[in-house]
Amino acid sequence: MNFNILTFLFLIFFSIPLYAQKKWNIKINGGTQYNFFVKYGRPLKIKNGYIQPYYENEFGEIQLIQKNPLGTHLGIHLGYKKNEKNIFYFGYEQSVNKGVYNLITQNNSKIIQDFSLRHIDNFFEILFSHSLNNKLNVTFGWYYLNSVQQEIIISEYYGFINLMERTGFNKFNNSYIGTFGGINLIFKTNKYFDWGIASNIYFTIDTKEFETINFTTFINLKL
Repeated sequence: MNFNILTFLFLIFFSIPLYAQKKWNIKINGGTQYNFFVKYGRPLKIKNGYIQPYYENEFGEIQLIQKNPLGTHLGIHLGYKKNEKNIFYFGYEQSVNKGVYNLITQNNSKIIQDFSLRHIDNFFEILFSHSLNNKLNVTFGWYYLNSVQQEIIISEYYGFINLMERTGFNKFNNSYIGTFGGINLIFKTNKYFDWGIASNIYFTIDTKEFETINFTTFINLKL
C-alpha cells in the first residue's frame, strides 16, 4: 500500500512538468522594503540604536508604537504562463519592520529593556506580468492586506501599561484592499529559470495611502 502511494506521488511529481509544457512556474523573491506607515506621521528619533518613545502630553501617555521603516520582504508565487509575454500569478508576500525600545520611567516604576516591537504586513496577491522584451517585465496586481501591529502605551498619570497587537483577526480588524505595480529586470534566463531584481510599490485603497515599496532579487523556476 505504501509502495503504491509513493509510486503514484512519484509519477505525478515527474509528470507535471511534461504535462504542463513549461506553462507553470514558481517565483521566489526576497530583499528589503521601506514602509511608509510605521513612523505614524512623526519624526523617527533613534539614540544608541533604540527608538525614542513618543510623549503624548495631552493624555500623559508614553507611546512605543514606531518602527524602523526599513525592513525585510519575502514572497512566493505560483504562475501560469498564458503565452510568451503574459503570466498570471497568485501568491503571498510578507514585509516585517521592527522597533527596538529601551525605557525606564520615573521612579523606575516601569522598565522595558531591549524590547522589539514588530509591524508585519501579510499580502495575499493576484497579479499580471507582461514582458516588454527578454530583459524587462512590468507587473500589476491587487492584494488583500492583513497587518499585525504591536504597540505599548504607558500612562504615568493613571499608572497603567497597555500592550496591544492589532491584527485582521481580532477586534481591531486590520484588513485592507489595495493595488500595486512594478518592474522586473532579468539578468539571466534559460529554459529552467529566470533570475533578476524587482521593485514594486503598494497603494492601499481603504486608507488612500502608499503602504510600502520594495527592492528584491528573485528566481523564477520554470516547471
